[in-house]
Amino acid sequence: MCYGVFNDGQLFGYYLVHFEGVQPNMLPRKAQLDTAALAKCAVISSFLIHPDFRGRSLQKKLTEKAEIEAINRGFLHMVVNVRSDNKFSKGNFEDSGYINLNPSKNSTRRRIETYIKSLI
Repeated sequence: MCYGVFNDGQLFGYYLVHFEGVQPNMLPRKAQLDTAALAKCAVISSFLIHPDFRGRSLQKKLTEKAEIEAINRGFLHMVVNVRSDNKFSKGNFEDSGYINLNPSKNSTRRRIETYIKSLI
């Protein structure tokens, strides 16, 4: 499902969420989810807010909408991957209750960090 945010008919932000579950190799072992729980993971696979509209809590608002939709569809967890150098998104997800399953140990090396949140 794709969520779009518009201003005067112009798209300036979007969220793409998959409601299909995840495969075991998509999460770090630290997640410790069984097969049934993996099937109940929704995934935020892409998000973008135009630079002119950042700083307005739009990512948090879109995350909340996606979480409500996931709950309504019977999902138990929300998962998102964030680049280790994206401090703003990392902060937004952490402030929203997401747990970083594989924090970067080396802040100079860019990599993907996986966040998860229980929706129950």
